Amino acid sequence: MNTLCVTGANARYFITTLALLEGLTGRFPLERVRVCDFGLTDGQRAYLRAAGLLLDRPKILPTDAHPYLCKGHLSEYCAGEAWDNLLWLDADMMVGALDLAMAERLADDLRRSGKALATTDTVDRMTFGGMMDELHSGGHYVTPAERLLRDRGIDPDSPYLMSALMLRVSRGLLAEWAVTCRSVAQHALWEQNVLNALVHPDPACVEVLDARLWQVYDAPLADVTMCRTRGTATASCSTGIR
Repeated sequence: MNTLCVTGANARYFITTLALLEGLTGRFPLERVRVCDFGLTDGQRAYLRAAGLLLDRPKILPTDAHPYLCKGHLSEYCAGEAWDNLLWLDADMMVGALDLAMAERLADDLRRSGKALATTDTVDRMTFGGMMDELHSGGHYVTPAERLLRDRGIDPDSPYLMSALMLRVSRGLLAEWAVTCRSVAQHALWEQNVLNALVHPDPACVEVLDARLWQVYDAPLADVTMCRTRGTATASCSTGIR
């Protein structure tokens, strides 16, 4: 199986992207790692292109496209790449125990169970409705997400899924993500909310991973230990910058 590991960054996240790439060294073959251009500078693009890592912004996206919208268009960024398994990692993540073998074992499990995607819940087990309430209380605009929730008949008590770490084995769902993102107005956690709207009507298509094992962030970071021998190694950690 051909596994492609992808991240994306704008100019602000270039340094964290370099740190992520360093963390992937020895865990994933760098010839199977790519960085999507979400708004890099000319110099940053040149650096990544020379390293054979850059995926140029697809023509369907405007030059000022928000990084959330860019991320929702992974199908377009990766259109020229060969892959059976597509692993996405946010650029502000730190790699823990995650490596190619772990990703490919998970991909095999997804195929055996007929699932298209693996992603995590939140560390505090937030529901979709709870996340909308929290964003509202923080003064964020989420009306498009709430409308999408109602239109698709999604239970507000459904678990809120993250898009920081995703393993996809289906091109169909990836393409649908792009189309749906373009149909929804910009708002807080844009592409992540659309992902929830796409998978919750068919919960059998997604494997929900425990964020405390696969993508730790915020306060639980203090409890992270790297201990492979006990089977408790954390796959990755996130700074939570968004």
